[in-house]
This record gives sequence, C-alpha cells and structure tokens, in this order.
Amino acid sequence: MQRLLVGTRRWSIRGQGLALVFAVLWSLPVGMAYGQGKHDPMVMDLQSQGAQVTFSRASKQVGFIGTKAGRPLALPGGVVPRSPQEAAWAHISAYGPLFGVANPAHDLTVMSSHTDRLGNTMTRFQQVHQGVPVMGGEIIVNTNPAGGMISAIGKASPKLAMSTTPAISARQAQNTALELTAKGYQTDRASLAAGLPTLTVYDPLLLGAGNSPARLVWRMEITAGGGEPIKELVLVDAQTGGVLLRFNQVDAVKNRVTYDANSSSALPGTQVCTEASNNTNCTTGTIITDADHAHRYAGDFYDFLFSQHGRDSIDNAGMTLKSTVRYCPFGGPCPFGNAYWDGTQMVYGAGYPVQDVVAHELTHGFTSKTSNLFYVYQSGAINESLSDVWGEFVDLTYADAGSDAAADRWKLGEDLAIGAIRNMANPTLFNDPDRMTSLLYVVNDANAAGWDNGGVHTNSGVNNKAAFLMVDGGTFNGKTITGIGIPKTAAMYYLAQTTLLTSASDYLDLYNALNQACQTLVGGAAGITAADCTQVDNALLAVEMNLSPVAGYNPEAAVCPVGATQVAVFADDFEGGTAKWSANGWYLLNQTNGGPYATSGVNSLAADDVAVVSDQKATITVKVPKQPTAVTALYFRHMFLLDWWGASYYDGGVVEYSTDGGATWTDAGPLMDSGKTYGGVLSTLYQNPLGGRNAFVGDSHGFVSTRIDLSGFKGQTLKFRWRLGTDNAVSYLGWVVDDVKAYSCNFPPTAPVLTTPADMATGVDPAAPGFAYTASTDANADVLTYTTKVCTNAALTTGCMANVQVVMLGFNRKEWLAGLGGLGSTGLFVAGLAWLPRRRFRLGLAVLLVFAAMTLLASCGGGGGGGGGGGGTPALPPVNLSPATTYYWQVTVDDGFTGKASSPVWSFTTL
Repeated sequence: MQRLLVGTRRWSIRGQGLALVFAVLWSLPVGMAYGQGKHDPMVMDLQSQGAQVTFSRASKQVGFIGTKAGRPLALPGGVVPRSPQEAAWAHISAYGPLFGVANPAHDLTVMSSHTDRLGNTMTRFQQVHQGVPVMGGEIIVNTNPAGGMISAIGKASPKLAMSTTPAISARQAQNTALELTAKGYQTDRASLAAGLPTLTVYDPLLLGAGNSPARLVWRMEITAGGGEPIKELVLVDAQTGGVLLRFNQVDAVKNRVTYDANSSSALPGTQVCTEASNNTNCTTGTIITDADHAHRYAGDFYDFLFSQHGRDSIDNAGMTLKSTVRYCPFGGPCPFGNAYWDGTQMVYGAGYPVQDVVAHELTHGFTSKTSNLFYVYQSGAINESLSDVWGEFVDLTYADAGSDAAADRWKLGEDLAIGAIRNMANPTLFNDPDRMTSLLYVVNDANAAGWDNGGVHTNSGVNNKAAFLMVDGGTFNGKTITGIGIPKTAAMYYLAQTTLLTSASDYLDLYNALNQACQTLVGGAAGITAADCTQVDNALLAVEMNLSPVAGYNPEAAVCPVGATQVAVFADDFEGGTAKWSANGWYLLNQTNGGPYATSGVNSLAADDVAVVSDQKATITVKVPKQPTAVTALYFRHMFLLDWWGASYYDGGVVEYSTDGGATWTDAGPLMDSGKTYGGVLSTLYQNPLGGRNAFVGDSHGFVSTRIDLSGFKGQTLKFRWRLGTDNAVSYLGWVVDDVKAYSCNFPPTAPVLTTPADMATGVDPAAPGFAYTASTDANADVLTYTTKVCTNAALTTGCMANVQVVMLGFNRKEWLAGLGGLGSTGLFVAGLAWLPRRRFRLGLAVLLVFAAMTLLASCGGGGGGGGGGGGTPALPPVNLSPATTYYWQVTVDDGFTGKASSPVWSFTTL
C-alpha cells in the first residue's frame, strides 16, 4: 500500500510450468560491466561519439545510452525525420537490439510521446510479445528538435518465446486473486471487487526481482468496495493458476474539490470546498480545519508544478484535485492514522492534511501519470522518495499553518500529531539508509514493519539524502557538494520523472536519469551549468546510487574451502530421472510439463503449492563418507514461492533426516550452516500439517542454495527428505529442488620439495645420483603415494628411466594397515614399478624399492609433519644412468583420494 507511513487452481508445474520469483536487478556502468557487451562494435562506436553506455548486471543488456550537453547522437544512416516519432523510431530501430529487442518494428509499440518546453520530444515505447505487453518492458527515447538522440533508457525482456494462449481462464484468475486478497487482509471476499484481467508478460528481471524466466500472466487489480485503502495488483500465472506477485498500489491536483467523510468510510463524502471557495478558509462557517488545509495545500502543489514547470495539474490536462478529509476505513480504526492516493483522489485521516503530506500524496498521482513507477522493490523506493522530495520542495517554498522553523527543514510530517516520520537530511535517524551500501538498506521482503512492498518506505532514504545534498550541499561519504538550490534541483527531477524514468526503473536508472537530465538542461531557462552537473553527480556518488545494495539477496552456500576438492558420494541433477528418489507429491519437472526450470540441464524435482491441505515428501538415502575431511555436507539448490502475506507464512518447506532408516525423523534446520536457511515460522491457521515449525517460507527470489553439515554422521547411512506443507487456501507456486549432492572436501597434499641432486647440478655420479626429497604434508592425513620420474627432456616425455612409487602413511595409518588384511607393519607395502624407454636410453632397468613399514615410518616421521605423510626425506636407491647426460626429474604425490601435487622439474648432468 502506497501510504505515507511505513506501514484457484494450484500451481501445476506438472501441467504448465514454473513461474517467477524475485531477486535484485541492479546494473553497473559499462566500464565495470562483465561479459562481452562492452566490446560490441555498436557500443564501442557509441562510446567513440562520447556517449555513456550502462549495462544491466542481470540481463547483460544495455540499459542506458546518454549524451553530454550539446552532443546528441546523429540519426543513423542519415535519416531525415518527418516527425519526432519518426526520429525516435529511427534511433530505437538501430539501438533496440542493444536493449534486448531483436526486432523493434515487431516487438515495440508507442505508448506516448510529447514535446516539452525545450522543444525536446520524449517517446515511450512498450515492449510486446505476440501483441501482449511486457510488464515493465519500456524504453524511452529522448530526441532534440533536429531529431538527434539525447538519451535512451529502459529495460526489455530478451528472447521471449512462451505461448500467449492461456490455459487458465480470466475468471479462474479473478477467483484466485480475490481469495488471496481476502485471506491476506482477513476480510470478507464479498467486500472485494476484481478488475478486468488482462494478459501480460511478466519477467522478474525487469522489476529487479529475480532470476526466473518470463511468464504469461493475468494482471488485475483487487479493490475494496467499502472504500478501504486496498488496490492490490495481482499477477496470476496464466498457465498454472499460481500467484506470482502481488502488492498494494494505493499511494500511501488547479481545479480543486474537497470533501468531508466526517469519520466515516464514505468516499468522496460531503462536498465542502470548490475552486471558487476561499483558498485559506474554504469551510468558513463550518470550520473543518482539515478541509481548509487539504484544499489550500493542494493549491500550493498545483502552483508549484505550474509556475516552475508549466504543468497543468498532475496529468498536465487540468485534472481536478479531489480530496476527502476525516476518513475512517469501514470496520477499521477511527481516527485513521494515515493518508493515501487511491488512484483518483486524496484520502486523509483526521489531522493528516499538513503541507508536505498533501504534496507527498499528490505526487503519487503525478508519478502515476508520468513514469508510473511500480510500487515495489527499488522502483517503489524511488516512487516513495519522489513523493518525499516534491513534498519537501513545496513545504520549503510556500508558507503554511505549520512549522517552518530551520530545525524542521527536511523533516517529513513534522506538523503531524505523531511528529516527523522521516528525515531527508539524515535518514538514519529513522533507521532508513542514507547510501546504497548502508546496513539499513532492506534487501529482504519481510522486515520489522512487515512486507512494505520490499522496503519502499525504508529504501527511499537513498534518494532523499541525494536530494538534500543537491539542494543544500554538504560533506558526506567522502564527497563535498556545493548546493544548487531547489529550483535547479526540481527542474532535474521533473525532467527525469516525466521523460526518463520507466515503470520498472531502479536506482541505477535514477542515477543515469538525473545526470542526463542535468546535461540536457545545461544552458536552458533553469540556469543550470556544467558546474552544477558536477555537484549533482557528486551528490549521487555520495549516496552510492550507482552501486548495488548490500549482498545477501540470493544467498549461495559455500561448497568447499578454497583449495579443497569436492568428492561426491551422492549426486543427482535429475537428468536421468528420479530413480534415486521416493516421492509423494513431488515429480520431475522438465520442458514437457512446463519447464525447464533447472540450475543444470533441463530437469528438476518440484512440488506444487496447492490450495488444499497437503504434506508432500521426497526422500533419498545417503552413505556419509567417513574420511576425516575439512567439510562433509549435503548441498542442494532450490527455489520457492510459497503462500505468505506480510509476516504471516501459510505454506512452507522443511528438510529432515533419519538415522534409523526412516522410523524417526529430525529437522535438519539446525545443521544448515551456509546459504539459505529457514526464514520464518509457519502459521497454525488453515490446517497446515507443518504449522508452528520453522521452515523455508515466502519468496526465495529465484534459485538459492543450502548446505547441511554432516560432520557428525561420518560413516553412517542417513535418509533425507524434503517436505512441503500447504494449508487449505490459496495456491502460489511451490518448491523446486535441483543439483543435490552429499560430499566431502579434501585438501590436496603439499608438493614434495626436491633436495638431491640440486637443481642444475653437474658431475653427478650416474651409478649413484642420490635422489632425495622432502615429503609432503596432508591436512586430511591421507595415505600418500610418491612417484618419481627421471627423463632426458624437460617435458618428462622422452628417455624416461623409471616410475618409482613410494607409499607413505598419514595419521590414519592404523586404519589403512588394517585394510591390508593383516600384512602388518613388517609387511611389504611399498612397490616400485619400472617401465622402459624404447630408444638408446633403454637400460633394461626396473627399480623396485622395498622398505619395511617401520623403517619408512621412522625415516618419514610416521606421517607427521603437519598432518600426515610428511616431514622426512626419503632417499631413492642407486640407479644406473648414462654418463655425460642431462636428466630432468620430478616427484608427484597422490593422496589416493582426489589430490595430486608435483614438485618443480629439476635438472642435473652426470659425469
């Protein structure tokens, strides 16, 4: 819900496929981009013309092309446009493929186009797939009067291939959305109304939301018939019927009409003021202070837009600014402690029509008529921050009935009875981030205040701080900024909001948009200079708007420590089916039944989040390795989107293990030591069989991974099972598992160190070269085998005399000796095997080294020296070599498990 304050059919992957989850879409400048995009000839050509090019980190497509003041990009191919739209089409036809639109003429339509007071034209393109619009797939091209391109910014979903024929009817999707919303708001379904569902393509990458493939969805709005602040946008998979995304769009004007609800839920209520009324005291005689203030401050907002930007109301077409004061939701608290824009008008609880709040909420209407930023994740944070910014601009420009003291500058809502709710000069005072890498930045859906559409109120602090620095200046985060004042700053935000931001813009897009807006305005009526643009960029860099937020959005489990080798005793990527599994409710997901959705190959294991009570299980048996290795673990990759609402988790999954063949089971949650762990406790409502347990819940934002520590079960046979528990209402997507493995991590031994003969030694006795080396160490105490190779070339491929093997024992020598079947410490456990060269160096020589066990242990330290198999200096027996010949030699150690290590190749020359 866009408020001022922080505040069906089952998912049948089996039938039609897996849908989407969220993850953070962030981008980086081309100089930091990875992949080959920055080496594209067209990109290089753009840069040679002085253009800035930015790539999306998630899609690796271009997301922004910008130019410096006075240096627009010429029309490609010498095109002479007959209209601004024709110029925009010429540019997008040339550069569209860089954004991921392979065929712009087929896959783009014009959403809108208008020419501003500078004579520049903004043309907004909508991406379509087989005629179906792509949610957030928008590209804006800005051209100058001559048709040159000033900028192009936006996002597109590349390589779309899904069918646009739905398997789920619009009515079925409506029923699912209504059931979801009624359950989430704990309200009567009969009080809700569903808007007309429209087919849409949804790609979570475009919202900064995940790594899942694009899906065909039914998009609709659910509203409350009684006037409650509910305007839930719901996406239902058009092939499976599962919910993919939902969030409240209620944005929590100079033709004005103001109404009074008089503590009721009636909207709009009783009309008390019109444009003809007294601007200061429009309710003279009845004296409804809230109505007086709402009416007056709506006029201030209108005047600010019109006087500074020539805009006629929020839609630039004289839209009536309608307000209702003293509103109370039906059955809800009264007085109502909030204010919101419901898509058509302003609604205020008692005491909430204060100047910055009025301008804040009206800006949500302004945003809906321009960039139309989604109210979720980073686009939602920008949406909320823009309302804060415009609200404070108006508050600092016009006198009001509240406080205009210097101490209240940059506080939002300081005139409310509850006091200020945000501080734009120092967002951290209200636990909001003041930079992208702040630990206060919200990267998960659920926080202390609940869902909040992915932290829209909290993460708004980043741009709030930037706006403050632009206007007033200051020193922050290593940058010193000279303030440029409200008029110049407002001019840039206005241009960015109306001509550069798209519905799915993220913070990097805003960084590019504000910088580009400044460059476009240099030398214009706003008086902006190139020096001002330097200060703008310094402010944006100070809040790190060009960087990614803190890590951890899609946690990945560690597998093995650096330097260790993974040795799997169980591995399944499901490419061979499910023969290793016993399953109840889980099934193989692939391209034949709605996939592929996998982290390797095309198969994975999936369970649906169904709208009935279920307990779905998938089980395997694993023999845990017994070697004393650095890590012994079970690892799996998975994704989930499960029924939840705010801090209430209704469906969820757990992993359990059994040490007695399945007679009893224990939750593996406490053993999860890396990657994604349980996220919340399942509700005990609605009969979920796992209710009350800690579980994987909510939204994983795409594939993540989890590691379970098995070090306490070495040598045992365990059963593991994945359980998905669902309740009796609402279907979401479900749980998908791939690339399951049980393994250990083995460190290879250190390389042997050669000692004799010394490297490049001469005069070596060919009959007694005296080979010797220092043994290796092994962290895992493995049995080590040494192989010595002596040849006549440095590549050790010709004239080779012998392979000499020496076995040494590590700390596990007793276990190893016992495995020899009683050979014992006096037996022969060292073998040498010679193989003979073919040419003149063939000596007919086979060297057989035989050491008694105790002799070897004594000479080598008994496997000591740092963990096994090391510490001594083994000496090889005499070998007859050719005289006056240069030889090369090397010793290689093998732990018999996974690791080998070789010494450098040394040389010597015989007498």
